This record gives sequence, structure tokens and C-alpha cells, in this order.
Amino acid sequence: MKLNLGSGEFKFADYINIDCRAEVKPDICARIEDLRYEDNLIDEIYASHILEHFDKETAKRMLVKFYHWLKPQGKLFVVVPNLITVCRLIAEGDANEILWAWLFGCHNISEGHGHRWGYTESLLRKELAQVGFTVSGYFVPKGGDAGFTYEGQLLSLSLECVK
Repeated sequence: MKLNLGSGEFKFADYINIDCRAEVKPDICARIEDLRYEDNLIDEIYASHILEHFDKETAKRMLVKFYHWLKPQGKLFVVVPNLITVCRLIAEGDANEILWAWLFGCHNISEGHGHRWGYTESLLRKELAQVGFTVSGYFVPKGGDAGFTYEGQLLSLSLECVK
């Protein structure tokens, strides 16, 4: 079984696509933090641009859940805005609103969907390791999801992890 958490409009045929927004027509409409699965059940979790929508402690609890849900050698694909790249571009004087959206979020902020936390690569690797994941490398996001390039730079950090 494969889960695409926070699928939004990027649905994958071989995954269960889960999102809390009914208007994107996911396979399951639910808040990720409310999901329950048995330990060692899931083969793969694709978690693109969801961790930053939780505060630091809740995001850590979600990573722990993902670890428990995954089978041994199961894979977690995690994508987050790369704070170093986004903040560097802003600090260098780039005022494009897309950078601010990547920093603070742009989906229904008034409904609580803004960003509550952010990650540098070293911080994300540390959080993943503390939970038990091994980062096996980088990956190219699926189906155009979060693969946004701005001024020749990828604004996302995409890490493949193994339980």
C-alpha cells in the first residue's frame, strides 16, 4: 500500500491520495494527523509539502507515525520548502511574491493552512534520523509536484528515506 499524503491536485494512480480539502477530490478526505494505520503496513509514503503546515512538535509526531506505519525497508519521500534557498533569495533583494508564498504558505491561510514551521536540509535530516529514518538521497518530485524552479533554483528540498 502506498500513501500520497496532502495530495492536493497531484494524484498518483498507484497511491491512496489523501487530502483534507474535499474540493481537490482525494481518494480519502481527512486530516493527516487524524489518520490511523497499523504498524508495518505501508510500503511507501509520499509526503509533499505537508510537514511545514504543522508546528515542530506535531511534525515530529507525524514522522514517528510514518515510521511506525511503514514496513521494514519501507520508503518515505518527503518534500518541504528549502528555507535556505528561499531566504537567501529574499535576503538578496528578490521581492517576488512567490518566495513569500513558499516561506509562509499560500493555501487557505485564514483556515489554518499556512506554514507553521520550516526546514533547512540539516534540520530535516536531524529530525528524520532522530525518528529512525535513514536518508538514502535526493529525488525528483513526481508528476510536477513541488518541482518548482525559480531563477534556475529548486525551491524544494526532496529527501528519500528508508525505515
